[in-house]
Amino acid sequence: MVEEESTIRGVETLRYKESNRIATVIDVLERLGVQVRYEKDAIYIKGPPKRRDVAFSSHGDHRIGLMALAASKIVGGCVDDISPVAKSWPAAVLYFISE
Repeated sequence: MVEEESTIRGVETLRYKESNRIATVIDVLERLGVQVRYEKDAIYIKGPPKRRDVAFSSHGDHRIGLMALAASKIVGGCVDDISPVAKSWPAAVLYFISE
């Protein structure tokens, strides 16, 4: 993550997936300690991560779980439930837990 603010636009459809992915992406980013907000179909993010050894939640969603696994790989920590990722992409789980 960079010091400047990044914007991801056109995200409103993420609200209606396996989880409310707008809320769950924001949860993962807030756990990292970055500044994040949602306004008018866009997520605004300003980093870099400030926290280490973070406890993440997959929210029962394989894509959010994968994001949380990647984040935990960067800052350390754990993910509460990797079974959604293991079900859809077992090789990813092996990669992230092998080190």
